[in-house]
Order: sequence, then C-alpha cells, then structure tokens
Amino acid sequence: MTHRIIHPRQLSPVPWANGLGTTREIATAASAPRGADQGPGFRWRISLAELTQDSPFSRLPGVDRVFTLVTPGPVHLSVHGQARRVDPGVPVAFAGEDDVAVELGSAGPQQALNLMVDRSQARGAVHVRRLEGSPVDLPEETIAVVVLSGAVILPDGRLAERGQVIRPEGPLRLAGRPRAVVACVEVTSVQVAGAEVAEV
Repeated sequence: MTHRIIHPRQLSPVPWANGLGTTREIATAASAPRGADQGPGFRWRISLAELTQDSPFSRLPGVDRVFTLVTPGPVHLSVHGQARRVDPGVPVAFAGEDDVAVELGSAGPQQALNLMVDRSQARGAVHVRRLEGSPVDLPEETIAVVVLSGAVILPDGRLAERGQVIRPEGPLRLAGRPRAVVACVEVTSVQVAGAEVAEV
C-alpha cells in the first residue's frame, strides 16, 4: 500500500465559514444521513488554517474542534474572553459554539492544524508524538499525520519532512529522524440510532 505525502502548497485555500480567513482542506468525510437536522455537513474535516491576522473563528454549532499550531508562534487564543498562550504542538480543544478568536501578536502569519468533528457522529483528538528510535505503529484510528519538526521515514523508505502531511492508506508504521515530532489526527465513530458510524 502507498501512503500519501501531501505538501500544503498542493491544497487550494478555501474561505472560512465567516469569510475572515482561509484554510487548506486535507480531507473530509461526508455526514451520515440525519433527517431534518443536517448538522455541519460533514462527519469530520481536517485542514491547515492560514492565520494572517487577528480574527474571530467561525461559529459551528454541533461541532467539536481541536486547534494545533504547526508553525513557531506563539499565538493567543481567546475562548469566551479568557486568553491563553498557545505554543506549537499543543492541541487546544473547544466547542464550535464557543466564542473563540486568535491573536497573532508579534508572531506574524502562522498556520494551524484544524480538526472538526460532528459530535453526534464522531469523536476526534490530536496526539503529538516524538518519533525517535525504533519504528512506531500508529493507532488504526489515525487519519492524518502532520510533521511538526524533523522528518519521519515511511515503510517504503520515503521521507516526510516538516510541514508535510501523511494520509495513511491502511496501517501506518513510522520511524523518526532526530528531533522528529508529529501531530496525529485520530477519529473514532459513535453510535447513531443503534447503528455504528464508520470512521472513514
């Protein structure tokens, strides 16, 4: 099997829902049928958000979100008026209903990994891992890996370097070069009306 390596430049920017920024979509899964309540229109969505100015985030009812800075930063996130410093490789979870804004300060333009899941259909998380030494088998729920620093080696010998994204096409084993750090996006299903919703 061939795992895909994606460079962000290959991904076309699309506007945020509120029109105040852009994001580069890595992958999305269509929503399961929901009847009259259509929800956000996806089961899960992962993208790289371009942060070019201080801005509020889009409000997305019914969605759980995880924000992970992938560039040096730092930035500040304000959630309901409470500001916190966010350093690279530190996932921050919040609800799509929350009032959230980003402040870049002196950091200048940044980029962040953005995971969004319809909480009625899926659960999502971002786990940051150091990969140095022996190869590591990633959980089968892993749907994307972003290289935050260093480089990692795929089973076929290819390298994925800082800023690149790996889309697994089945079980994924990675080995890391010195200082290799990755952000692993994991999504699992939930039960909907007695039937399990698949991860992908």
